[in-house]
Amino acid sequence: MPRAPGFGSSLLLAALTLVACGGGDDDATGTTTSVTSTSTTTGGTTTTTEGPAKPAILLQPDGLGVAHFGEQKPSVVAAIALGLGPPDGTGKGCELAGTDVTTASWKELTVQFSDGAFDSYSVRPGPSGDAVLDLATEKGIRIGSTVAQLHGAYGDHVTIPGLPPDFGEPSSFSISFDGSERSILGLLTGTNESAKVKTFFTQLCE
Repeated sequence: MPRAPGFGSSLLLAALTLVACGGGDDDATGTTTSVTSTSTTTGGTTTTTEGPAKPAILLQPDGLGVAHFGEQKPSVVAAIALGLGPPDGTGKGCELAGTDVTTASWKELTVQFSDGAFDSYSVRPGPSGDAVLDLATEKGIRIGSTVAQLHGAYGDHVTIPGLPPDFGEPSSFSISFDGSERSILGLLTGTNESAKVKTFFTQLCE
């Protein structure tokens, strides 16, 4: 299936299936890193040692901050696992994305590899709609952010609807980025300013 921003007509059917099947809080604040603390008590004195901060997983057009598209699967999984722990599951990806397509998932985050190279990701909460990982873009847009917050963060780089008319999905968005040919795409609960972000993805085939 085509990869954003290109939309080949030969892959439209699978893309439509993706949109049909695709699944926070409202504050647009940045993603923060956390510090692991270990406390030890010796002779009545407690000493707290701070471990290394977990790497920030950021939703970007070319990757996740700690890993970029084109990098090999072992290093990508290892980098994400530093922040989120081991994957919850693995599986097959979109068969139209390559000859050997696999995925690794952490809660609502799924990353896809084509022939062993990181090529896309999606963020889709489960049936409850809860975004357990609370992943966000560098400007703090996350699952549950409003269209008003989306516009406030990215201005005229936001397009609604974000998918081509052939997809018949008006409640969608895309965010373009200076210096990048790729976009962050997603679905919304509606198109007015109070509507909310409900998914993110970087390819129309995942």
